[in-house]
Amino acid sequence: MCFELFKPLVKVLRIVDGDWRPSMSFVYGELKDAKKEFIKLCKDTKEIYEPIIQIIDSRAKDRLDSPLHSAGYLLNPYYYYRDDEAQKDLACMTAILTCV
Repeated sequence: MCFELFKPLVKVLRIVDGDWRPSMSFVYGELKDAKKEFIKLCKDTKEIYEPIIQIIDSRAKDRLDSPLHSAGYLLNPYYYYRDDEAQKDLACMTAILTCV
């Protein structure tokens, strides 16, 4: 059960630790997807996923939370056209304006 819960995070770590350097938008997008998958695997039980999401966010603070990362995520065609969530994300739109 523990392995299944942390499988999305292991996927992100393997991408980051690979031979080629992924772009910042892919790392940001994959981490965002891993959080969504983790919440789905916890069956929306806030008591289970909330402490772990806080740990992930604290580790990503000042590394992956800049407006440049959010803007790169929004401008990446892979995430932009994959689902409507990236297109409607207000934080990403604000990040674009901040970067411009």
